Amino acid sequence: MFISDFLNSIKSGLLIKNGVLTKVIGNPKKIVIPERVTEIGDFAFFYCSSLTEIVIPGTVKRIGKNAFEGCSRLENVIISDGVEEIDDYAFSGYSSLNHIEIPASVKRIGKSAFEGAYNLASVKISNGVEKIDDYAFFYCPSLSSVKIPGSVNKIGRNAFYSCPSLKSVTIAEGVKEIEDYAFSNCPALKSVHIPNSVNKMGEESFDDTVKIIYLPQDLTEETTLQK
Repeated sequence: MFISDFLNSIKSGLLIKNGVLTKVIGNPKKIVIPERVTEIGDFAFFYCSSLTEIVIPGTVKRIGKNAFEGCSRLENVIISDGVEEIDDYAFSGYSSLNHIEIPASVKRIGKSAFEGAYNLASVKISNGVEKIDDYAFFYCPSLSSVKIPGSVNKIGRNAFYSCPSLKSVTIAEGVKEIEDYAFSNCPALKSVHIPNSVNKMGEESFDDTVKIIYLPQDLTEETTLQK
């Protein structure tokens, strides 16, 4: 059994043990992860500079920490419905990724999951995602717009900090917390509508240059904003 699994791993270019993809073998360009995989382990594709495309099936429940960090040529990522967690630093660092869709099955976008994704211009976060963790999209200089669905309870600290091209932020009714510096240092952002469901806004959630902010009546914390 062990020999069979080993030979299959060599053939597929993936080391898989008990459903966990632990390591990539060789220098693959495009990989379709087999459906027997239930988890992509921490650091599985860490700095795999040859990788350009990855297809992740819904059988995978967790994308591990730093799993695709530093994959500089990665330009196409398909995350299928069924994946539940994108863990910390999963896709962080410079990459060629231009667009990402987060399916409704994902409950948490981890800390610094896409931090420093230099070419990421658009992201679709489906209704179903519950938490955007701290620094999730920290310094994504090409990101121009984002829509936060009402299923998100909390937008973490520095989640979209220092996204200089970010011009449009839509926050749906249902979002409850916007943490410290979540959208700070985004000079292109000029206006944001804050829904009535938001009951907590942290320190400098937005720069004081954001001029059109519709604040709800029941904020529990004050923040520095200019109407």
